[in-house]
Amino acid sequence: MLAAFLFIACFAALVSYYIEIDSKRRDLAAAQTDLKFVQQSLISTKAQTENSRKSYEDIVAIEKLIGEKKELGNTIANLRKKRAAAVESYKKSVQDVRAYAIGTTWPEFNHGNQTLRGAKIQKITDTEVTFAHDEGVAKLNKDTLPDAVRDRFRIEQFPMLPEPPPTPEGVDANLPPPPLSNDVVPPVAVPATTAANNTRVGKLQLEIDACEQKIRTLTENRQEWLNRASSFRVQANRASNRGRPSYSFNQQALQAEQNADTIQVQIERVHKEILELKKKQLEPVSATAQ
Repeated sequence: MLAAFLFIACFAALVSYYIEIDSKRRDLAAAQTDLKFVQQSLISTKAQTENSRKSYEDIVAIEKLIGEKKELGNTIANLRKKRAAAVESYKKSVQDVRAYAIGTTWPEFNHGNQTLRGAKIQKITDTEVTFAHDEGVAKLNKDTLPDAVRDRFRIEQFPMLPEPPPTPEGVDANLPPPPLSNDVVPPVAVPATTAANNTRVGKLQLEIDACEQKIRTLTENRQEWLNRASSFRVQANRASNRGRPSYSFNQQALQAEQNADTIQVQIERVHKEILELKKKQLEPVSATAQ
């Protein structure tokens, strides 16, 4: 009787031992699955962190260039204002010199191969100087005035006359400009390059806005998958603590996390697209057209 009791007790202990071993094996398998996932997540996170760091550095560089471009634009605008003020001051100085010179006389005024006797300045304009002399009145322009007089009174010279615009390639600079009617004021045209650049920058900004909206949508989807993965992990831990299988929950969590990683790759790709678009915004029209 005692032997039978001992046999039953030993058998029960052995069965309990094997049940415990089986439970520990399941826990070990679940732990190995979790460890494998964590290792994969670490590798993926490390790669994503490196890509994010590079993208961030590119974004910082682009933003710095945009800021420098804006500062240069402000500097150019200020320099143009200062130049305009300096030109106006120069004009006033020339006008004062001209006014002071009215009435100046020369016993003999030589210009070219001719001589004006008893020459007296009557009037000075931007294009000519009028002299009264013993034989009448003479109007001398830049071609007949001596260099010293022409330069002193700035006859047909900047700033009294505007600087001529640059001559386009393939156009003869000696050709006269087309005649304009006195009744018609020519419209001020926006340079084609400026208009094209504004249009191009506007289109690029629309593409950037669309990409940023896409990133926001992808980020929301990624967070949803991460929340699902977290929920599956909690369920797996509860099942493991109760001695129930947790493999299916871990697999679902792993799949959800892989989906989140895939979306993260898409987000990084869109970030790179935004960087390329911002670089194009800084390029001139000619470079983009090429």
